[in-house]
Amino acid sequence: MAKHVRKVLVCKALGAAVPTGATRDAQITNAVEGTLYFFDSKKNFIASTAAKTAFTAGQPIYVGTKVNADGEFYLSDKITKDKVESITKEAYRAKANSVATLTIGNPVIGKRYVLRIAYNDVLEMPIQFTQSFDLYAKTASAADLADAFAAAINSKTTSAGRNARVVATSAAGVLTLTAKDITIDDKVDTLYEFHAIDIQDVTLTCEGVAAYTAKTVAAADAGVGYWKVVRDIEKRALGYRGSMFFNDCRWNQLTGTQMVEKGKTYDVVDILYNNDYRSADNQFIKSTPLQTTIFIDSTAAALADLADVFGAADDDKSSKPTA
Repeated sequence: MAKHVRKVLVCKALGAAVPTGATRDAQITNAVEGTLYFFDSKKNFIASTAAKTAFTAGQPIYVGTKVNADGEFYLSDKITKDKVESITKEAYRAKANSVATLTIGNPVIGKRYVLRIAYNDVLEMPIQFTQSFDLYAKTASAADLADAFAAAINSKTTSAGRNARVVATSAAGVLTLTAKDITIDDKVDTLYEFHAIDIQDVTLTCEGVAAYTAKTVAAADAGVGYWKVVRDIEKRALGYRGSMFFNDCRWNQLTGTQMVEKGKTYDVVDILYNNDYRSADNQFIKSTPLQTTIFIDSTAAALADLADVFGAADDDKSSKPTA
C-alpha cells in the first residue's frame, strides 16, 4: 500500500527521443499517446540519454505520458538524484492461484469424513470463513473418496458461479483444490477491485482414523504487472490528480483517464523520493515524501532502458541510484 503522495504512469512504450517538431506545441501534438517521455527542469522534452545525464548530474527531471489527443499529459513530480530514497525495478511475473493438495489415507467404510477449507481473503473475517463438506466412505478406496469429495465441491457451482470458490480435481487418492478467478471485476471501468481467493488451510477429519497422510497449501500470488492490479493502483492514484467519487452515484463524476489496457502485462519501476518545500510560515525548508510508479508494457522490452536512466540496480531489489 502506498504511504506517500503517489503518481502512477501506465505506458505502452518508452520515448527515447524527443517528439518531432520545431516548437514545444508541435512536439506535444506529435507525441504518441501512451508513450513515456522525459522532461527537463523546465518541462521541455529531452531524450532519454539527456535525461540520464541530467539526473546523474543532480538536476531535476520529470517523466510523463500523453493520455489523450488534446495534448494532456500525466507528469510525475520532479525527481532529483540526491533526493531519491530507493528505486525498484521488476519485470512482469505471472499471477498464481492458490492451490491446496490433500493425500487421503485408507478410508474406513461407513465412517464420516469432514473436509474443511479455510480462506484468508475475506477481510472481515480472515481464516474464520470456511466451507465444509462431509461424506461417508462407501469403499475402502482413497481414490473413490477423493473422487466423491471432488464431485461434492464442484457441485457447489451455481448458474452464476457465486458459491464455487475452488475447482476440485482428484487422481489416485490426491484431492487438488485450485482457487477460482473472480470475473466480476473483469474490465477496466469497474467499481470492483481485483480480489484473489486465497486458501489458508485444508483439513480432513474422521473420528478415530488418520484421514489424510499429507497436504500442501500454496498462497495466492498477484505476481507483478498483472493488468487488474495495475488498473487498481492507477485508479487509486487518480485521486492525487483530482479524480474522486469512483464509487459515488453523482452524475458529474470526473474520473480521469485510465491508461491500463485489459489483458496487457507490465514491467514496473517504482521510485521513492523527497522534494523540498518552504513552510507556510516562511521560516523553514521542509521535505515531503513522494512516489512515482511507472508501469510499462512488458512486450515493449523497455524495462532495462528505463531503469538505466535512473541508475537502478540490475535486480528487482530496492536500491539507491548508482553513480
